[in-house]
Amino acid sequence: MSWRKWFGLEPEPKKIEDRAPQTLQVGDVVSYEDENYIVEQRIEYRGDGGDIWWDFLLVNPKDKYWLGVVEDEGLEITLYHNIPFFPDLPPSKTLAYQDESFHRTEYGFANTIVKKKSKLTTSGRVEYWDYASESGKKLCIERWGDNEVKEDQTQMTGTVQCSLGSAIKPYQIQIYPGSPEE
Repeated sequence: MSWRKWFGLEPEPKKIEDRAPQTLQVGDVVSYEDENYIVEQRIEYRGDGGDIWWDFLLVNPKDKYWLGVVEDEGLEITLYHNIPFFPDLPPSKTLAYQDESFHRTEYGFANTIVKKKSKLTTSGRVEYWDYASESGKKLCIERWGDNEVKEDQTQMTGTVQCSLGSAIKPYQIQIYPGSPEE
């Protein structure tokens, strides 16, 4: 121990906080099915109705997932892959993808805060449509950017992202905190 630390002249190192799915941070590691993934992006959604939920981009050299975390009526975790799906917008209340029928469960707008690995933080607005199938699969459509309701929705712009996923249990993932933020 240095004399500076002995006399309290050196700051204490930052403590690494324990993580839960809702508090994942960029740089944390998530282990799922014996594979480790680095959290490269964190999106916090604040729905117009007051709800808050999160998506985390999990990446390793072999694969990439979105981990969706909702704390509505209990903790709900969904693992999504982006898919090449291009529905008409606005999408109908029932959609078909890969011969499976999906029914809309939620629709709305949310403000977002996006934190990336590059330490860049941005904010934005998203319009979203959530669907579920009888088998329990989930289909999510998000339109980012200029997406406020206009009379002719076909004239609306914005980047559209579609993803397909399934619910997982919290015990199926292990979380290893990254370094504390500077």
